[in-house]
Parts: sequence; structure tokens; C-alpha cells
Amino acid sequence: MSARIIQSIKEGKLPRHDIYTLEQKAKSALQSPNEAQRDSARNLLEAIRTIEMPDPYYLFMGFCPNGLLANRLDNEWREKGICEYFYDENQVAVFRQVLVGDLIVLKKGQQWMKTMTLHGHGRVTRLHDDDQGVRWLSVDWHPNRRIIEVPFMGATATVNHRSLKYLEENNMPDEFFSWLTE
Repeated sequence: MSARIIQSIKEGKLPRHDIYTLEQKAKSALQSPNEAQRDSARNLLEAIRTIEMPDPYYLFMGFCPNGLLANRLDNEWREKGICEYFYDENQVAVFRQVLVGDLIVLKKGQQWMKTMTLHGHGRVTRLHDDDQGVRWLSVDWHPNRRIIEVPFMGATATVNHRSLKYLEENNMPDEFFSWLTE
């Protein structure tokens, strides 16, 4: 059964929420006394952690705890090739829904509820959970360090998923898409 599910993930046939639900069920199945169920769960988890989604989301991610540039985490993340978030329980739940292939865009609010500055971006290449179940991401950070200012796009939280359709419908400027390819 897991082979069919894995193929559906590869083909983009499963909604993101279903993938998240499958991940939770697979983690529970790791405790099964049945070796075949545990193997199937391990295979499914490995697939979820490594298969690139055909419809990646843009994750507008705050990187300055308490909103202060003095607390910025982006330099450490870039150096280590990671991204992590474990500060607020509600936001952790959103962060856990990031999938391989999603693009993390580092953002900092600029003009209250009007604009944000973008400080970098990187593609998620693998999902990880540590021994306590804390999620962290392997990220291929783009070397571009040019900062641009764009409309806020409703990105009021630290962790904000946006689809390409959402960005287009809300008039994300062409400068943003050009910036991604510099």
C-alpha cells in the first residue's frame, strides 16, 4: 500500500493536508508490533521527507525573534544549510507542514501591514525530526543577499505559506519573481 501512496505523492495527486496526516499516521505505525507495518511506515516517512512536491509553496518566514534584527537567525541558517522554528506552538504546526521543494523566503515586516523586506531565499531539500520530534529543514540557500521591499501579502505571522496562485492574484510585483532568479 505504501508504494501506491508514495507514487501518488510523487505525481502530486495528494493534497498537502493529506500528506501531513499520512506522516502522522506513519509515525504512529512505527510503534506497531508488525514488522511489515513498521517497514511500510519507514518507507512512507522517507518518501515524505525527500520527494519534491510538484506544486511548491512559498514560505514567507520571519527570521528575527522578537522582530529585532539584532536577533537575526538567517546567517546561522545559511551557514548550516538549515531552517528551524520552535518558538510558538501554533506557528510550529504551520512550520511542520512545509514540504520538500517549498521555497523559504526570509521576510521582515517593514511598513506596518503594508510592506515587508525580503532578505533571501532557499529551496527545502529534506525534512528532519530530531529525537524530541522537533522539525528542522535542510535548505539550499541561494547566494543572493540583495534586499527588496514588496507588498505585505497578508504575511502577519512568523510562518506564512502562500501558493503561486495567491501571489499572482494579490499582485506580487514582477520584481519579486526576478529577484528569485538573480
